[in-house]
Amino acid sequence: MQAGGFFPRLVRKAEAAGVPISGTFDLTWRCCFRCLHCYAGPARDRRGELTTAEALDLLDQMAAAGCLDLLFSGGDPLLRRDFERIYRHARECGMFLKVFTNAALVSERIADLFADYAPDYVEVSLYAATDATAAIVTGDPQGLRRTLRGIDRLRRRGVRVRLKSVLMATNAAEFPAIEALATSLGLPFRMDVAILPRLNGDMAPLALRVPAEEAVRIEFSDPERRQKWARYLEQLRKMPPTNARFVCKAGRTDFHLDPYGILRPCVMFPGGGSNARVLSFSEAWRQVSTLVKKATIAVDVSCRSCNNNALSGSCSAVAELETGFADRCSGYLCDLGRERADLVGSQ
Repeated sequence: MQAGGFFPRLVRKAEAAGVPISGTFDLTWRCCFRCLHCYAGPARDRRGELTTAEALDLLDQMAAAGCLDLLFSGGDPLLRRDFERIYRHARECGMFLKVFTNAALVSERIADLFADYAPDYVEVSLYAATDATAAIVTGDPQGLRRTLRGIDRLRRRGVRVRLKSVLMATNAAEFPAIEALATSLGLPFRMDVAILPRLNGDMAPLALRVPAEEAVRIEFSDPERRQKWARYLEQLRKMPPTNARFVCKAGRTDFHLDPYGILRPCVMFPGGGSNARVLSFSEAWRQVSTLVKKATIAVDVSCRSCNNNALSGSCSAVAELETGFADRCSGYLCDLGRERADLVGSQ
């Protein structure tokens, strides 16, 4: 479907019709790890989370509204005792599913579930190559071993697995070893160099940022990643200027539903969102999509008009979360964009 161009055409039709075809459902913000950089923060209380019945009902409503592609994330969604039931129900609704997890909770039963009802892929967070660094990043001295054990269970059953990592001061020295570990496992790997504030406004994770020059040097050490940024920049240069605040699919075809039933354009959106638990999914989506369509930003503000903005990784939601203003990029992300532009231009 991807190779034939079917899904991109379907997304364009969904956007024109205002259909929420793709979404992320954070089942919980609880996690068995305590990662230093986590944007979900220390919220570990299950009180107020959607009940099983509410989650299943919302899945039915999502499917009826046109959702075809759904990501289960968190926290770690596997912490939900009813994860298996929720996951199976989503498959019965006809959705393509993806799961983000640290894999520490991938039991034999969960691995069998994914083997029997295969997700598009399971993406596993891998933040270290040694037990010592994993203990610092995740707060669990056995964190790396638990993650690798879960990955092994999935691989033995033929489940499609991808790996991802976040570059931070704590793991920068062994990042080549993290990539080497991913290579040794024969699994696709992606990285992110932009650490963001917590959703509650806590800026503590920003202290873990690696200086922009060093971060981009590590990022561009892989020729494929460098080429992806170059292709991305070329695509965006062809797009005409716009005063729309949201230039991605957020609120147009994509949505984010949090563990408490609040629907937003994306996870980083700092606004209040709409309560799909009290309203209905369709009504909450109507409110969110209307907000996105009406939200504008001046095209001549420094961030939007900057030639490097496309390479900064910033957007209005991230900008507002960090600076308090939707039209003001953080200095660090600006530096990332500048460094990437310099390296892309030098090839």
